[in-house]
Amino acid sequence: MFILLVTTSTNAVRAALEREKTIKLLTIDCATLGVNVLEAIERIFHDSIPDLLITYRCPYILPKRIFEQCHIGSFNIHPSLLPKYPGLNPWDKIFHNKERESGVTLHQMTKHVDAGNIIFQSSFIIEESDTVESARMKADGIAAELALKLIYQYKSYESLHFAVEQ
Repeated sequence: MFILLVTTSTNAVRAALEREKTIKLLTIDCATLGVNVLEAIERIFHDSIPDLLITYRCPYILPKRIFEQCHIGSFNIHPSLLPKYPGLNPWDKIFHNKERESGVTLHQMTKHVDAGNIIFQSSFIIEESDTVESARMKADGIAAELALKLIYQYKSYESLHFAVEQ
């Protein structure tokens, strides 16, 4: 399974996928590429279309022509319980509204930002002592779990499909 991860810097999702030896992973780091992210993605898609595209902590909106090409699908991991708090960096709003529960949503990418079908969601408690950074770290760990869950779901489907064809 060939997965393209578009993310920013080091995070738990990137680390978890890099440890997963049963996939071919290519990572585009938005922090190092800056405005050339779309150009880099288009070069990759020109050479080989990924089975899965996953975005996490990606500050760019990818065009439909890109995310609709993936063989299995394109998914975004968002740090809130969608549909609540869509958009880039919801942390200020979450803390401004004194939320005591938040979470992470893994959803399909569509032309509308953070509006695709929800595949997985997982929540966590925001403690009185939590800061934006500590809550973000909680979300980071959950995001990694959801990314792996997505991959394992499709890998087991592939195995089952292959066994049935035999």
